[in-house]
Amino acid sequence: MIRKWRDDFRIKTEHMGKQEKTEYILTYYWYHILLAALALGLLALLIYHIGWGKREKDFSLILINQEVDLARDQVIQEKCSAAFGINPKKILVDSDYLISYEGMKLEGVNESSYEKFFFNWAAGEVDAMVLPESFYHYCKSQDGVFADISQLLGKEEMQELSGTLFEDQGTYTGILVSETKLAQYLHWEEEDPVMLVFPKEMKHEMSCRRFLEYLCYEEKEEP
Repeated sequence: MIRKWRDDFRIKTEHMGKQEKTEYILTYYWYHILLAALALGLLALLIYHIGWGKREKDFSLILINQEVDLARDQVIQEKCSAAFGINPKKILVDSDYLISYEGMKLEGVNESSYEKFFFNWAAGEVDAMVLPESFYHYCKSQDGVFADISQLLGKEEMQELSGTLFEDQGTYTGILVSETKLAQYLHWEEEDPVMLVFPKEMKHEMSCRRFLEYLCYEEKEEP
């Protein structure tokens, strides 16, 4: 087919000058050019998506019912990057999770964050969560299972942090944010403290260990 078009074009433009050939192409072949450009664009988009598109993160932290603040999220991301010694693009800190649930109704909140949260958790896209204690209990009522902190810390470290750990039926499943470096970035109500927790089936356990070390064992930064 292409050979036939080429031969037909050569015959029809054999006695035309350069300008005439250009005008002829633009008049009779503009849609071919447009289709070719669209095809190349789609091919370039596909190559980008495969090679440079969304890449798996080495650590993901989500902040539930905090102010959506991209600048603050970026600061936390960069500090984690420096502590981890990896590219900040390999870390995700996301506060775009404003969720209403039983006992907590937020103004102007739709269901998209709720669905995104539980979908990402089920898909293994969440390594750590900062959430109010009330939402922690709500997640448990929805069959959410949290990791035992002793899975990430040794005995001595657990004893060191004993006053900051959240205990649930004999198991330590969270760390009070008020005792970590995250406290300077977040807010909470006294009757509903905010905790750092980890899903039981975490994908990047080593990154979670390093995150805990960064938050709890290095000298705390000035606010």
